[in-house]
Formats: sequence, C-alpha cells, structure tokens
Amino acid sequence: MPLSLEQLQRIQAEALADDLEIDFERMSSWTEAMAISYFESGEEPAPPPQPDPALVELLARVNLEHLIEAVSDQTVDKWAQIYRYERPRFLPLLKELGVTKLAERQMIRDCIRTLVEKSPARRPRALCLHGRCTNGGFITKLVENFVKPLREACDLIPLDAPYAVPQDMKDAYYRTLCAMCPEPHLQFFNAVDGFATLQHDSDEYEALMQEFGEMADRVVALVAPGFGVDQLEVSVSFVREAMVANAPIDGVICFSNGCMPAAIAVRQMMREPELSQEALNLKFACFFSGYLPQNLPLGHRFATCLESQPCNVPTLHVLGLEDELVSRSLNEEFQRKFSDTSYQVKFQGGHEIPNLVKYPDASKGIQDFVNLHVHS
Repeated sequence: MPLSLEQLQRIQAEALADDLEIDFERMSSWTEAMAISYFESGEEPAPPPQPDPALVELLARVNLEHLIEAVSDQTVDKWAQIYRYERPRFLPLLKELGVTKLAERQMIRDCIRTLVEKSPARRPRALCLHGRCTNGGFITKLVENFVKPLREACDLIPLDAPYAVPQDMKDAYYRTLCAMCPEPHLQFFNAVDGFATLQHDSDEYEALMQEFGEMADRVVALVAPGFGVDQLEVSVSFVREAMVANAPIDGVICFSNGCMPAAIAVRQMMREPELSQEALNLKFACFFSGYLPQNLPLGHRFATCLESQPCNVPTLHVLGLEDELVSRSLNEEFQRKFSDTSYQVKFQGGHEIPNLVKYPDASKGIQDFVNLHVHS
C-alpha cells in the first residue's frame, strides 16, 4: 500500500532526520521498511523484490490480485513443492502469509493442485564428485552399478576435477586404481604432497604464523609451497560454477577427495539467497569416505570454512570399517562439522563406494536416507 505524506513525515520525525528531504512523488511507492531504512541511514533503499510473474498470473486468474502484496516473497514453484510433498502444510501456510479467508485459500490450493497434476515431478539432480586418480564418469558408473537407491532416486551429473594427478605422485594404491579407471586421472586438491621443514625466519613461516597463529609454531614440519590449499580454493570455485551451469542441483554425491570442495562450496552457496532458486535447491549431500585432512594448513582452512558457514542440509556419511586411507577418527571429525541432520552408515569394506549386494549392512541406512531426503 502506498505511503501517505503524513506517514513519511512521522517516520522522518521518529528518525530525527530533518536534514533529509521528502520527495513524495518518489517515496510514496516505498514500503514502510524502505522509508525507515532511508531516514535512519541516509542511504537510498534497495528496490523491493518483484513478485514471481507466474504467481501474479495465477492470482489474477482467480481474481485475487489484492493478495499479491501479502505473498510477494512466494513463488508458484515453491507452492507446488509444498503441495506435492507437504500437503497438510499448504492451507495453514497461506493463512500465515495473510490469506485469511478460507475460500480464497481453497481457490489458490485448487489452482496449484491443477498445476501439479499436469506437471509430473522432476527427478532430483545430483552433482557427482570423484576421488583422487579417477574422474566423474568413474564415480557415476560406480553409483549406478552399486548404489541402487541413489541411482533410482536421482539423475547423476558427473564432474571432472580440474587437476591432473602427477605421475610421480601415484603410489602403489593409486597405480592399482589408475589401472581400473580409464584416463583422465584427476584430483580436486593434492593432500599428499611432500613435506619440508620451514625456517622460522622465512617468509613462508611468517605467512603461516599470521594465518594459523600458535598452531604453526607447534609443528616441526609444515608442508611446502604447493601443499594443496590453492588447489582446494580453485576447486571450490570450480564446483560452484558447475552447480550454476548444471542448475538446478538438488544434491551432491562425493567420494574421498571430492568431499571437501563440495562441502565448502555448498555452505558458501547456501548463504547466498540470490542463488537459491536459480542454481541451488539443495536437499541432500552424500559423502563416501569423507575426511578432515591431517595436513595442518589444509585441515585448518577446511575446518574454519565449515565452522564459520553452518549448513543444515541433511548429510549422509558412509565409511568402510576397513578403509586403509581414511581412518574412522578422520571421518568422524569430518562428520562433526555438519549439523544434527547427518546420518552415519558403516560397512565391512575398505576405501570404496559400497556394492550394496556385497555389503547389505550398508543398504538399509542408505535407503532410509534416500526415502527421507532425496524423494521428499
């Protein structure tokens, strides 16, 4: 509702802002919140967000245009999702938004019901991040072949990491893995680079002291330049760009080396509301053999990112009890960086995505998570 001159004068007086002039022609279309912000800060307020065009059209169709202001922050897609998956909430939600008349709520519900019945539910889309020395096609093939609940619940979008694994960094385990996986052999960051002692009077040590404080002074060997932090930061940006390019993305499925950049990217993007509708509709994250690196600078950077950017997306953490590369303590430390909505599944296997036929002990936990958070 447009502001009157008297309302603008009252807000100006309450803010003791006599030095700011009232341009009634321009300000009459503002909301009260915009006027308060202007007279208190002196800065031009941002224009209010425009309502969803599809929502405006729907309300006009049933002669309910007078409700547009009350529901201007809603979208038809959001209402359709609520009606499809949380139907008992639908009418109470409209009442909370200010649609006080039951007949009007029912008219909106009937429009949304018709829309939902005409449009089949979209399958969730999951971005797949692979482990070290493999690639996006390899992890997608493993999930398709071994993890039936995820394969049947969502479309898998493979992502190749931006870095090649150097030949001299392929130890016996990774040489075996490379023989199983066709090229390219890629990684998101290098967590196993060579270590070197840094002199306490060196520029590198001084830089680490500034970033890590006393932690830098408590270690004898700090990893040398090229220890993976720069690669990690590039990979986080790389994952973010992939989510936007492949939008909408409903979840991530990650293995080992791919877990950390995905976790950071998801948390960063969840804090950016302008991306929520366009690029990110995140409902779940599955981490197989996720870990917090023992490498001090890399682990510290990761832990700091996760602790400073909380995220309530439901997460599934799967670990083989005989995993020779990711210990139970490193996996549990990784899991503790997430909210209480995390689920833990362990199976009698190694560093792998479990074949649920071979490891039925993992099947029920994964299926329960998919039923609760992927199908919902």
